[in-house]
Amino acid sequence: MLRGNTVAVFDLGSSSIKAAGGFYRKNGSIKKMATGAVSAKGIKNGLVTDLDLAAQCLVDAKDHLAEQLCKPLESAWIGVSGGTVSSCVAQSCITVEGPDNEVDEFDLRRAAIAAEVAALPHRREALHIVPLFYTIDGQVQTDHPQGLFGQELALSATVISAELVQTQNVLRLARRAGLQVNGLLYSPWITGNAILSAVEKAKGAVYIDIGAEACDVVLFRNGAAQAVLTLPYGGGGV
Repeated sequence: MLRGNTVAVFDLGSSSIKAAGGFYRKNGSIKKMATGAVSAKGIKNGLVTDLDLAAQCLVDAKDHLAEQLCKPLESAWIGVSGGTVSSCVAQSCITVEGPDNEVDEFDLRRAAIAAEVAALPHRREALHIVPLFYTIDGQVQTDHPQGLFGQELALSATVISAELVQTQNVLRLARRAGLQVNGLLYSPWITGNAILSAVEKAKGAVYIDIGAEACDVVLFRNGAAQAVLTLPYGGGGV
């Protein structure tokens, strides 16, 4: 749950913790007000290795951002990368339950949850479910099924996930730093999705995030992330 009108994001890296914050406008957009970074300790290749050291670094980043925003921070989005992050393509099929068999937002959420359940073993947690395409009654393939008539809705999606040892320790880290977590984000996908144009993502593009200890690779095609890959090599080894 978001608290107040403040939004904050912390990106956890092996060499630094980057922060950005701002305020929600009345139209729902965000006015960016502050950014910053602090050196990171206790994080290696996206994994928390020392909770106390990492928590102190996150507290420093939180306090620095709060000082710039002139407002205390109670909650934030947390960006992760490297570590155990990977992806797979999953399929699901549900019965449409909307009035008059009209596909609605609830059906889309149910299809995404079903894809997540089908794709992930019990030791992994989904960060993002990225729809590739939907199929209605085995006949109509579409990117935008909401409002259409159908009895069955099938989804093909890219599921970006990480092992619980990565996600749960990040949540413990945030709580230790006094933050309520709005959600975990896979930073390279968020960044690549933001900076690449719609044409580039449609034709095919690769976004590479070179960190200190790992490289994250995101493959875009047909307008969506088709796959992500983490390589255990970073700029610190060059």
